[in-house]
Amino acid sequence: MNLTQELEIIKQQEYRLAAGQDLMELTHAILDQLGSTDAYLRDSLGYSTLANWLYKQDEYSLEQLREILQRVLGVWNEGIGEKESDGVFLRSFASLVVALVLLQDNKTPFLTEEEFRTILARTVAYCQQERDFRGFVEPGGWAHAAAHVADVVDECVKHRLTGEAECELLWQGLRALIRNADFVYGAEEDERITNALLAMIDSGKVPLAKLCAWLEAEECAGESYHKSFTLRINWKHLVRSLEFRLRVHNLAGDCEDRLFGLLQKFASHYA
Repeated sequence: MNLTQELEIIKQQEYRLAAGQDLMELTHAILDQLGSTDAYLRDSLGYSTLANWLYKQDEYSLEQLREILQRVLGVWNEGIGEKESDGVFLRSFASLVVALVLLQDNKTPFLTEEEFRTILARTVAYCQQERDFRGFVEPGGWAHAAAHVADVVDECVKHRLTGEAECELLWQGLRALIRNADFVYGAEEDERITNALLAMIDSGKVPLAKLCAWLEAEECAGESYHKSFTLRINWKHLVRSLEFRLRVHNLAGDCEDRLFGLLQKFASHYA
């Protein structure tokens, strides 16, 4: 029986292991496939199984969680800087596993301050160095590196050790996801980035006025017309997403005029 068949059976059994199956042996087998171009194995079976075991069912001990974390941190940067290579699947799905570990730590704290600060620094560096921002790839399925690392940023923002200074560092990572993209995002990456920004505001860790100032400082000038065009549209989509979510959550406060000003700043010249 191959791994796909094993995981299909485990999924049918609501992610319960059969007698004789070893949790960590299967976990490492799944981690071995994080970079697979088989979307069904990597995503529908592998990642879904890890998510259930790690967060929903609390299957892992603290020692095992650290083992998983160290494993994915060890491969997180493999091939970073490449564009349109299959290496993006490994990096992007490593991001999702890092986010799962942080999600668990935010629920039941176990990471030390040193461990968290290492993750925070690695997260910002990853955002600044990643260059493959494709969304859904044929035939490999979801790459979605920007969205997946934005999930890591979101969990970092929510962490007990994160304050305004850490949020500012994380903002540097998020802005890099916008500034380094060579095309207009089309797979709701703006929504995933907005999740992290909204968490900064909702938690009270960053005043909305300060976030507005960060956005107001951004420019759309690029080295070419196409780059400037791409920057403006990606910033516009992000601000639209943020402004809408702030209104939904009644968090816009006295910054509504500034948010409208940002929408105008990044609006089409033909509007």
